[in-house]
Order: sequence, then C-alpha cells, then structure tokens
Amino acid sequence: MAYFSYATDILGNQQGGRTVRHAQAMILAALYIGQFAHILESRSWINSACRVVMVLIKADYNKLHRQFYRFGEDKEVLSAKERYRLNLVLCAYWTCLQLESDILAELSTLSPSDITAFQNEMMYPAGVCDYFAVDGQWTEIIWLRVILNEAHNALYGASGNKNFDPSNVKDVTDHAKTHIDI
Repeated sequence: MAYFSYATDILGNQQGGRTVRHAQAMILAALYIGQFAHILESRSWINSACRVVMVLIKADYNKLHRQFYRFGEDKEVLSAKERYRLNLVLCAYWTCLQLESDILAELSTLSPSDITAFQNEMMYPAGVCDYFAVDGQWTEIIWLRVILNEAHNALYGASGNKNFDPSNVKDVTDHAKTHIDI
C-alpha cells in the first residue's frame, strides 16, 4: 500500500494528462484500490480515466466510429502503428465503460460520465497484436456489457436512456442488430 500511495502521488500530479498511458495508469489505480473495497476512491480514478478517454475519443472520433471500420476504410487509410494506437484507445474506452458500469450498478445514486453516450457508436477493440490469435472473448464481454447497461438503464435509470421502444419487437430487433453487425 505504501508503493501505491507513492504511485498515486505521482499520478495525482498528472491529472491534466491526456494520453492513453495516463488513462491506463488511472485504470490500474482504480483496479488496485478497488481490491481494498475503496469503491468511491476507485470511482474517482475511473472518472479521471473516463475524462482522458473522452479527450482521446473526441480527437479521433471519425477513426473510432463503427462506420469507419464497417466499410474497411481503416485498412486503406491507417498505418499499422496508427491502428495499434487507436486500438489502445478503444481498449481503454471499453474498460472504463465496464468498470464505471459495475460501480454504478452497485451505487446507483452516482451519475455516469459522458462515456456511456458513445457505447453504440464506438468500435469494439481488435487484437492488440496481429500475430496473436484473437478468441473473441473480449468482444463478447463488451457486447454483453452493452446489453446489461441497457437493461440496467431500462430498469433503474431515471429516464430509461433508451433510444428504442422496448414494447415494439421490431425496434428491439433493430437495436440488437446494431451490435451483431460489427
């Protein structure tokens, strides 16, 4: 815990940082302190990571949107190094979303960050290294997280945060297909 304290002192001086490394360090701090049942402190680090990820998303929004990948533009326009960097942003995004959702499910009085507004638009992360086999489990977990977030919002959210009519089977099917088409 003494090392963690020293590390967070250093990280605390980097609150204005806006790189993937900053987001990853904040996620790591959130995971570590969460192991000691310090949920609100963990939420604070996740919130900071969400802020950094939002800056990164806004800077490269068109390159992170699902439509960009659907038509294969990423292979034509982006270098391998750029695809790798963007994939790290996507991994940080989906990690922040999952961690924040887990905490909000337990402490529903807290408000979500703006990161949840982009979950239907962001591409799912690919394998970080092309030469490793990707088994799909990460994508499946993210896909389930999106569905669980929507179910939680429908049941417990103040306004429901739904962009479809749950009583209309066609609307529900069309909404579900947006996640299958990826």
